[in-house]
Amino acid sequence: MNPVNPVRICSVLLLFLCSGTVIAQECVVLVPGIAMPRFTMCALQNRLEQDGYHVWNKGIISHTRPVAESAIALGRAISDCLKEDAKPVHFVTHSMGALLVRAYFQNNGTNDIGRAVMLGPPNRGSEMVDRIRDYWWYRLIYGPAGQEMSTSVFSTANQLGPIGLEVGVIAGLRDTRVSIAHAQLKEMRDFVAIDATHTALPYSREVYEQIVAFLRNGQFD
Repeated sequence: MNPVNPVRICSVLLLFLCSGTVIAQECVVLVPGIAMPRFTMCALQNRLEQDGYHVWNKGIISHTRPVAESAIALGRAISDCLKEDAKPVHFVTHSMGALLVRAYFQNNGTNDIGRAVMLGPPNRGSEMVDRIRDYWWYRLIYGPAGQEMSTSVFSTANQLGPIGLEVGVIAGLRDTRVSIAHAQLKEMRDFVAIDATHTALPYSREVYEQIVAFLRNGQFD
Protein backbone atom coordinates (compact mmCIF):
# COMPACT_ATOMS: atom_id res chain seq x y z
CA MET A 1 0.00 0.00 0.00
CA ASN A 2 1.39 3.38 -0.99
CA PRO A 3 1.90 5.80 1.91
CA VAL A 4 -0.44 8.80 2.14
CA ASN A 5 1.17 11.88 0.67
CA PRO A 6 0.02 14.93 2.70
CA VAL A 7 1.32 17.33 0.05
CA ARG A 8 -0.82 15.65 -2.60
CA ILE A 9 -3.91 15.76 -0.34
CA CYS A 10 -3.43 19.49 0.28
CA SER A 11 -3.01 20.10 -3.44
CA VAL A 12 -6.27 18.32 -4.24
CA LEU A 13 -8.13 20.30 -1.57
CA LEU A 14 -6.77 23.60 -2.85
CA LEU A 15 -7.71 22.68 -6.41
CA PHE A 16 -11.27 21.95 -5.27
CA LEU A 17 -11.56 25.21 -3.36
CA CYS A 18 -10.23 27.25 -6.27
CA SER A 19 -12.27 25.52 -8.96
CA GLY A 20 -15.39 27.62 -8.45
CA THR A 21 -17.40 24.58 -7.38
CA VAL A 22 -20.48 25.67 -5.46
CA ILE A 23 -21.74 23.50 -2.64
CA ALA A 24 -25.50 23.06 -2.95
CA GLN A 25 -27.51 24.94 -0.33
CA GLU A 26 -31.00 24.57 1.01
CA CYS A 27 -33.31 27.38 -0.05
CA VAL A 28 -35.59 29.46 2.14
CA VAL A 29 -38.38 31.48 0.52
CA LEU A 30 -39.43 34.44 2.67
CA VAL A 31 -43.05 35.50 2.39
CA PRO A 32 -43.93 38.76 4.20
CA GLY A 33 -47.41 39.83 5.24
CA ILE A 34 -49.92 41.81 3.23
CA ALA A 35 -48.79 45.27 2.11
CA MET A 36 -45.38 44.59 3.66
CA PRO A 37 -42.28 45.28 1.52
CA ARG A 38 -39.46 42.80 1.19
CA PHE A 39 -37.15 44.77 3.49
CA THR A 40 -39.29 43.75 6.48
CA MET A 41 -37.76 40.28 6.06
CA CYS A 42 -34.17 41.46 5.53
CA ALA A 43 -33.11 40.74 9.12
CA LEU A 44 -34.18 37.13 8.62
CA GLN A 45 -32.51 37.02 5.23
CA ASN A 46 -29.17 38.18 6.61
CA ARG A 47 -29.23 35.67 9.46
CA LEU A 48 -30.21 32.78 7.20
CA GLU A 49 -27.52 33.60 4.66
CA GLN A 50 -24.92 33.75 7.42
CA ASP A 51 -26.00 30.23 8.40
CA GLY A 52 -25.49 28.99 4.84
CA TYR A 53 -28.99 29.08 3.36
CA HIS A 54 -29.82 30.36 -0.12
CA VAL A 55 -32.58 32.93 0.45
CA TRP A 56 -35.32 34.12 -1.91
CA ASN A 57 -36.74 37.45 -0.68
CA LYS A 58 -38.55 39.39 -3.36
CA GLY A 59 -41.92 40.12 -1.76
CA ILE A 60 -45.13 38.59 -3.04
CA ILE A 61 -48.49 39.70 -1.65
CA SER A 62 -50.50 42.26 -3.54
CA HIS A 63 -53.36 43.94 -1.68
CA THR A 64 -55.15 44.43 -5.00
CA ARG A 65 -55.42 40.71 -5.75
CA PRO A 66 -56.99 37.75 -3.93
CA VAL A 67 -54.72 35.39 -2.01
CA ALA A 68 -54.95 32.63 -4.63
CA GLU A 69 -53.63 34.96 -7.34
CA SER A 70 -50.73 36.22 -5.26
CA ALA A 71 -49.86 32.62 -4.32
CA ILE A 72 -49.00 31.83 -7.95
CA ALA A 73 -45.73 33.74 -7.45
CA LEU A 74 -44.53 30.98 -5.13
CA GLY A 75 -44.10 28.82 -8.20
CA ARG A 76 -41.57 31.33 -9.54
CA ALA A 77 -39.78 31.40 -6.19
CA ILE A 78 -39.47 27.61 -6.15
CA SER A 79 -38.27 27.59 -9.76
CA ASP A 80 -35.62 30.23 -8.99
CA CYS A 81 -34.31 28.14 -6.09
CA LEU A 82 -34.14 24.96 -8.13
CA LYS A 83 -32.28 26.74 -10.94
CA GLU A 84 -29.58 27.49 -8.35
CA ASP A 85 -29.62 23.83 -7.28
CA ALA A 86 -30.78 25.09 -3.88
CA LYS A 87 -33.06 22.46 -2.36
CA PRO A 88 -35.09 21.42 -0.58
CA VAL A 89 -37.11 24.62 -0.70
CA HIS A 90 -38.37 25.79 2.70
CA PHE A 91 -40.74 28.65 3.54
CA VAL A 92 -40.72 31.18 6.33
CA THR A 93 -43.82 33.35 6.37
CA HIS A 94 -45.01 36.31 8.38
CA SER A 95 -48.68 37.05 9.04
CA MET A 96 -50.80 36.65 5.89
CA GLY A 97 -47.86 35.14 4.03
CA ALA A 98 -48.88 31.83 5.60
CA LEU A 99 -52.15 31.86 3.65
CA LEU A 100 -50.22 32.09 0.38
CA VAL A 101 -48.25 28.97 1.19
CA ARG A 102 -51.40 27.15 2.21
CA ALA A 103 -53.21 28.32 -0.95
CA TYR A 104 -50.35 27.35 -3.27
CA PHE A 105 -50.06 23.81 -1.96
CA GLN A 106 -53.77 23.11 -2.30
CA ASN A 107 -53.08 22.22 -5.93
CA ASN A 108 -49.31 21.79 -6.23
CA GLY A 109 -47.01 18.92 -5.38
CA THR A 110 -44.25 18.87 -2.78
CA ASN A 111 -41.31 17.44 -4.74
CA ASP A 112 -38.10 19.18 -3.59
CA ILE A 113 -40.11 20.99 -0.90
CA GLY A 114 -38.94 21.01 2.71
CA ARG A 115 -40.62 22.61 5.70
CA ALA A 116 -42.61 25.77 6.48
CA VAL A 117 -42.38 28.01 9.53
CA MET A 118 -45.22 30.49 10.02
CA LEU A 119 -44.83 33.59 12.20
CA GLY A 120 -48.04 35.03 13.63
CA PRO A 121 -50.17 33.42 10.90
CA PRO A 122 -53.92 34.14 10.74
CA ASN A 123 -54.56 30.48 9.97
CA ARG A 124 -58.03 30.69 11.48
CA GLY A 125 -58.43 34.39 10.75
CA SER A 126 -57.69 37.54 12.68
CA GLU A 127 -59.96 38.99 15.34
CA MET A 128 -58.65 42.46 14.56
CA VAL A 129 -59.75 42.08 10.94
CA ASP A 130 -63.24 41.23 12.19
CA ARG A 131 -63.37 44.61 13.93
CA ILE A 132 -62.01 46.83 11.17
CA ARG A 133 -62.68 45.06 7.85
CA ASP A 134 -65.64 47.32 6.94
CA TYR A 135 -63.85 50.64 7.46
CA TRP A 136 -63.13 52.49 4.23
CA TRP A 137 -59.47 53.03 5.07
CA TYR A 138 -58.94 49.31 5.72
CA ARG A 139 -60.53 48.43 2.39
CA LEU A 140 -58.36 51.05 0.68
CA ILE A 141 -55.09 49.83 2.18
CA TYR A 142 -55.63 46.07 2.17
CA GLY A 143 -58.06 45.61 -0.72
CA PRO A 144 -59.66 42.23 -1.56
CA ALA A 145 -56.90 40.23 0.13
CA GLY A 146 -57.55 41.97 3.42
CA GLN A 147 -61.10 40.62 3.46
CA GLU A 148 -59.85 37.03 3.35
CA MET A 149 -58.44 37.09 6.88
CA SER A 150 -61.62 37.25 8.94
CA THR A 151 -62.50 34.52 11.44
CA SER A 152 -65.66 33.68 9.50
CA VAL A 153 -65.98 30.02 8.54
CA PHE A 154 -66.42 31.26 4.96
CA SER A 155 -63.14 33.20 4.85
CA THR A 156 -60.17 31.96 2.84
CA ALA A 157 -58.26 31.39 6.07
CA ASN A 158 -60.85 28.85 7.20
CA GLN A 159 -61.66 27.31 3.82
CA LEU A 160 -58.15 26.17 2.89
CA GLY A 161 -57.49 22.47 3.38
CA PRO A 162 -54.46 20.72 4.90
CA ILE A 163 -51.15 20.79 3.05
CA GLY A 164 -48.50 18.11 2.71
CA LEU A 165 -45.66 20.07 4.32
CA GLU A 166 -44.21 19.81 7.78
CA VAL A 167 -45.47 23.04 9.36
CA GLY A 168 -44.23 24.79 12.48
CA VAL A 169 -46.15 27.76 13.90
CA ILE A 170 -44.66 30.52 16.05
CA ALA A 171 -47.14 32.84 17.78
CA GLY A 172 -46.46 36.03 19.69
CA LEU A 173 -47.61 36.22 23.30
CA ARG A 174 -48.15 39.97 22.84
CA ASP A 175 -49.68 39.71 19.39
CA THR A 176 -52.84 41.85 19.27
CA ARG A 177 -53.62 41.00 15.65
CA VAL A 178 -53.67 37.20 15.66
CA SER A 179 -54.43 35.29 18.84
CA ILE A 180 -52.56 32.15 19.82
CA ALA A 181 -55.69 30.08 19.18
CA HIS A 182 -56.23 31.48 15.69
CA ALA A 183 -52.58 31.09 14.69
CA GLN A 184 -52.63 27.31 15.00
CA LEU A 185 -53.27 24.67 12.34
CA LYS A 186 -54.66 21.18 12.83
CA GLU A 187 -51.90 19.68 10.70
CA MET A 188 -49.01 21.62 12.25
CA ARG A 189 -46.15 19.46 13.45
CA ASP A 190 -45.02 21.78 16.25
CA PHE A 191 -46.03 25.03 17.93
CA VAL A 192 -44.37 27.57 20.20
CA ALA A 193 -45.42 30.93 21.63
CA ILE A 194 -42.73 33.57 22.20
CA ASP A 195 -42.80 36.87 24.07
CA ALA A 196 -43.08 39.19 21.06
CA THR A 197 -45.58 41.42 19.28
CA HIS A 198 -46.93 40.62 15.82
CA THR A 199 -44.64 43.13 14.10
CA ALA A 200 -41.54 42.11 16.06
CA LEU A 201 -41.66 38.39 15.24
CA PRO A 202 -39.40 38.52 12.12
CA TYR A 203 -36.76 40.55 14.02
CA SER A 204 -36.54 38.49 17.22
CA ARG A 205 -33.35 36.52 17.78
CA GLU A 206 -35.25 33.98 19.84
CA VAL A 207 -37.72 33.51 16.99
CA TYR A 208 -34.85 33.05 14.54
CA GLU A 209 -33.29 30.32 16.65
CA GLN A 210 -36.60 28.47 16.67
CA ILE A 211 -36.95 28.88 12.90
CA VAL A 212 -33.57 27.26 12.27
CA ALA A 213 -34.31 24.48 14.74
CA PHE A 214 -37.48 23.59 12.87
CA LEU A 215 -35.91 23.83 9.41
CA ARG A 216 -33.17 21.46 10.52
CA ASN A 217 -35.04 19.01 12.72
CA GLY A 218 -38.75 19.38 12.08
CA GLN A 219 -39.39 20.56 15.64
CA PHE A 220 -38.75 23.59 17.80
CA ASP A 221 -36.00 23.69 20.37
